Amino acid sequence: MPVTTILVDDLAPKIIHAMPHLRHLVITGGEPFLQAEALTLLIKNLRKQKSNLHITIETNGTIFHHALAEQTNLLSISPKLSSAFNGENSSVKAPDKEVLQKFLSLRKHSENTDVQLKFVVAEPSDEEEIRKTVGTLKHFSPDDIFLMPLGSNETELQQTTTTVLEMAVRNGWRFAPRLHIALFGNKEGV
Repeated sequence: MPVTTILVDDLAPKIIHAMPHLRHLVITGGEPFLQAEALTLLIKNLRKQKSNLHITIETNGTIFHHALAEQTNLLSISPKLSSAFNGENSSVKAPDKEVLQKFLSLRKHSENTDVQLKFVVAEPSDEEEIRKTVGTLKHFSPDDIFLMPLGSNETELQQTTTTVLEMAVRNGWRFAPRLHIALFGNKEGV
């Protein structure tokens, strides 16, 4: 499939034109912060046309770019746990606590930026790793932590959901169901 290039100044009006009632835009990836400069410009251009647009960026939390982070209303950070390193994906990066702290500290100085930490839980031992990851971080509360059960189909979700729910309740963290899997299965584009 050929790669198409478009200028940021041309992209923002196309987005607004295609979705005139757009109120909330979620930017996900790959890793959006790899394109931080271009995304910062895109968000600024979008806000010129729709000042009340709510922007969420989903990131793995391994790269921090201050200008992009401060342009964002919600930073949904999904640090990867050891269970994600099952030998199949060597490109997965472990959480960088310094980078995570930069994201969390931004909310202390910004009225418009909120942060959540979302962990995909595969096994009971992930609980201790989450505690160690967040144990030294500041500027968050337990309800900023979301746990999502691992599973790409209904059977896999059934195996992890109860464990993850119990873990969330035990620690005062939030539970985030994988509703898209339950409703649509493991399909692209949903």
